[in-house]
Amino acid sequence: MKVNHLILRVILFLCCSVSLHAEQLPQFDSKKYSQQVFWLIIIFSLLYTFIKYFVIPSIVKLKDKRKNRILDTLEKTSKINKEIMKIEKEINETQLDILQTEIAINDDINKKVAKLTRQKNEAFEEYKTEQNNMSQAKIVSTQKIYHKTFHADVNKLTKIILQKINLQQYENKVK
Repeated sequence: MKVNHLILRVILFLCCSVSLHAEQLPQFDSKKYSQQVFWLIIIFSLLYTFIKYFVIPSIVKLKDKRKNRILDTLEKTSKINKEIMKIEKEINETQLDILQTEIAINDDINKKVAKLTRQKNEAFEEYKTEQNNMSQAKIVSTQKIYHKTFHADVNKLTKIILQKINLQQYENKVK
């Protein structure tokens, strides 16, 4: 409320001061209204012409330039995004190819390792079999040698025993 009263007081003061000073101020002199209207029309016409033919076209040009620049930027952005998507697709395809190649190489390596392991195991089994056969052959040859020496020793012992028996029989006869 106080603000409204203050505004009313200011308006009343201005109105009173204008009416008091109307005789002193030329813009409020009714005799000079025609001159003021004339100059108003001239200044307004000049200002309107200036704004219409200079200011507004420059603003329209700036607006068009801005619009074209924005459209060009959007077009370039679209092209760049398409290139990025294309590059990402190529990268993904390359990564997929690399993974498939790695898998194939790993499979090949695993097959070769399995083959070499199998060959190693077969060679080891052959070696064991060969060693076993050699051991068997050594045992057989050793048994043959022992058998021969045993028979030879048995024959010698038999001869010695026979000789002793003969000698005893001879001695018994001689007695």
